[in-house]
Amino acid sequence: MGQRQIRRENGEPSYNLFGVKASGNWKGPVTEITTTEYENGEAKKVKAKFRVYSSYLEALSDYVGLLTRNPRYAAVTTAASAEQGAQALQDAGYATDPHYARKLPT
Repeated sequence: MGQRQIRRENGEPSYNLFGVKASGNWKGPVTEITTTEYENGEAKKVKAKFRVYSSYLEALSDYVGLLTRNPRYAAVTTAASAEQGAQALQDAGYATDPHYARKLPT
């Protein structure tokens, strides 16, 4: 998937290749950045917290775990094509952008 990497506020890499947000259950380090979220089809700039990893391997492992352990992403892991996987990711609410799936290179 062609998701974007997030940099920390200080410019250091976060190794967050997939734009995974830091929800309340995340116990690791975070970085807060301005991002675009969509609400009722309208784009808004907001500050959001994202996970920080120590390496790309840690980021990949966490992302795979997120997709395989969370039932809301079941259709992503069983998709027959990259396009279907991208659409399933959008349908599951991974991102608020209503055109998220189309923006991912597949």
